[in-house]
Amino acid sequence: MEVAHLAGRGSWGSHKGPRVKRVGIYLVLVAACGGSEIVTERPATATSTPTATQPVDSEPVDVDVDVAVAVADPPACTPWTWKKHGAALSPPSSTAQNDGFLSPALAFKAGTIHLWFASKVGLTYRLQHASSKDGVTFTAPEPLTGLREAEIVAYPAVLVDGGKFRLWYGSGSFDYAESDDGVHFTNIAERVFTAGAAGSFDAMAVLYPAVVNTPAGLVLYYTGFNGQAYAIGRAIIGQAIDRAPAAAVITVGKPSDFDNKAVAQTAAVIENGEHLAWYGAYDTRKTNPGPYRIGFAKSADGIAWQKQGIAIDLDPAGHDAYSARDPAVLRREKDWLMIYVGFAKDRRYRLLRATSEICAR
Repeated sequence: MEVAHLAGRGSWGSHKGPRVKRVGIYLVLVAACGGSEIVTERPATATSTPTATQPVDSEPVDVDVDVAVAVADPPACTPWTWKKHGAALSPPSSTAQNDGFLSPALAFKAGTIHLWFASKVGLTYRLQHASSKDGVTFTAPEPLTGLREAEIVAYPAVLVDGGKFRLWYGSGSFDYAESDDGVHFTNIAERVFTAGAAGSFDAMAVLYPAVVNTPAGLVLYYTGFNGQAYAIGRAIIGQAIDRAPAAAVITVGKPSDFDNKAVAQTAAVIENGEHLAWYGAYDTRKTNPGPYRIGFAKSADGIAWQKQGIAIDLDPAGHDAYSARDPAVLRREKDWLMIYVGFAKDRRYRLLRATSEICAR
């Protein structure tokens, strides 16, 4: 089974400077509702949470040859330090302000990276698809076919399973569709997951699905809206989709935190038994309306999450000067690829690209 999103982490000891040791011979291993959302964005002075450098250490293997060997420090590996690479896909130059590309999803199949996203024109959203062999150059977008008609057809989550593309999508509630090529879909079922009970955190709408293949089965993370606030929930996909638990699993932070107003737009993965999530964090500490930044959280069970701070901050001179949001994450052989949404001074939404190292465990 191929999975839409995968992830990885490294944890290592540290040292400084070259080492000279008198040993045998050292073997050095170097590991190489419907539609309810906050769309008003405003720049703010960005202060990111730095990620500590985690160098790769080595373990000695003694043999009987007495030789002095100088062992230089291996290159440091810094997981979850994202390097930005600019735009992956930009909307046409004729695009109006507050329009563009939103809510990306990624999957890998047969040597090709597949990218889905919503194209927003006014109040109308339509899902589109592009592909890439290298994650740098993408094909021209083409619209998805076979989906239910609605004003807002957006917010995709895609899993590759048994050679098919499995798609959950929608605004307010989710539909389910399948495809052989990622473009031409058959809508299998409508409203497979709907808003929660009165008084719940998702009482008015569910948005932004993210589906993860776990040892316990398929898990759905999603954004819930109760008419006033956004939070991230979790459910199990079986014959039905059941909330597990009923309460939100990631909620807004304190008034002084970078996610003090809303948490939404999850990209969730599992790597080495650890649950990882990137999410849109809405911040009104300095301006209101304020910007989104992309936050990062970890969990042992996918229910109790520990926030790790800001993963993608704003760049005053870049395509994400006003906002960075809607992450989608894909593990590749040599690095991680993130496609996320940036909102710039021209007030148009673009799909941006960033990468992070894979560190051996």
